[in-house]
Amino acid sequence: LGLGVMVHQRIRIGPGAMVGMGAIVTRNLPPYSLSVGNPARRRGANIVGLTRAGYPAEVADLVAAYLEVSNPETLSQLPNEIKAAFEEYHHLGAEA
Repeated sequence: LGLGVMVHQRIRIGPGAMVGMGAIVTRNLPPYSLSVGNPARRRGANIVGLTRAGYPAEVADLVAAYLEVSNPETLSQLPNEIKAAFEEYHHLGAEA
């Protein structure tokens, strides 16, 4: 979470998500997403975070594609830990 971020109560921020400085989070944010603004809106995938975690650029591209269209075929191509994070996020009733 960036400096000065405010998060509404009972909001879930997925693992690996990046929230930009000063954002106000009013809805659930998916795993490995990049969100900024007031209110915070998803702007893509946290590619820097994924590469720093050791994932290749292809995985970052797949995460970005999945966040864009929520295609189950794309989800099946992701590494197990990332796939599990998205499955848990959907299990909780959150939108992608």
